[in-house]
Amino acid sequence: MPLVELLNLSINETLSRTTLTHVTTFLAMLPFLIVGGEAIYGFALAMCWGIVIGAYSSIFVAAPLQLILGVKRDAFTKSGESTRAGAAARV
Repeated sequence: MPLVELLNLSINETLSRTTLTHVTTFLAMLPFLIVGGEAIYGFALAMCWGIVIGAYSSIFVAAPLQLILGVKRDAFTKSGESTRAGAAARV
């Protein structure tokens, strides 16, 4: 399977889990932002902003950046060892 199709499939398969994780984490931080008081407001705001940026980056930035940088599937395997052969050898 070409790398572009593999990335598209991977993002589509994990999109609901990623979205739910970020929304749940954001909802957990929201009370700190609203009623946490002045002492924790800055921290809660930074955390909420980081959650939003992290979700955006995970969904929309990571895969295109991988394609732009030219990182291939077998870039992190031992030389001469294909991804499937490596997985079969470890089992």
